[in-house]
Amino acid sequence: MHPALSSGPLSAERAARHPIHPAISKLQNVRIPKPSMSPRPPTADANATQDWNDEMSGLFEWLGLAAMASQRLQANDRVDPYVAVYANPEPSFIGELTRIRWTGLLSPAFVRAVATCASTFQPTPSSNTFVGLTLHGTPHTPLLNPVRVPRPDGEDSVSLLLSPAVPPAKGKAAGRWAAVEAVGKWDSRFG
Repeated sequence: MHPALSSGPLSAERAARHPIHPAISKLQNVRIPKPSMSPRPPTADANATQDWNDEMSGLFEWLGLAAMASQRLQANDRVDPYVAVYANPEPSFIGELTRIRWTGLLSPAFVRAVATCASTFQPTPSSNTFVGLTLHGTPHTPLLNPVRVPRPDGEDSVSLLLSPAVPPAKGKAAGRWAAVEAVGKWDSRFG
């Protein structure tokens, strides 16, 4: 073992385990979008691609506001258009939103288990249910694919929307999904 690791702040004796518990909150009377989750159109159709990008941007903006429990999502929210220009994605409905949040250093196995649970969720046939996951990493960690150098102004975020097939189709994918990642101010992409 390296001498620097046998004593000091990185030594095994100073390691501590911090339990992480979910914080569960329910938001009532919020506008919830009904995502179409349509496949990305061919790049040859510029108008359709722009419409798809706008729809996805709106959905992921909504997901970010939901992660923060923003009052902009409330059905009775009437914001002055000179103060804020947010508009909820349409079509939408008024309903209840459940937000489950973990904060801390989470293992990849735990994150994978949460994503697997979310992807296997089967709503009732009449529901307009979807699942959104947002993960914020440490911006000072090097990324391997593609290789990126950490920057003080960087960010490391991934958001995933999962819309289960209702009713589930036999022999087909369980539903639709869309993802967006951001690793810097000018560096984000949809998947």
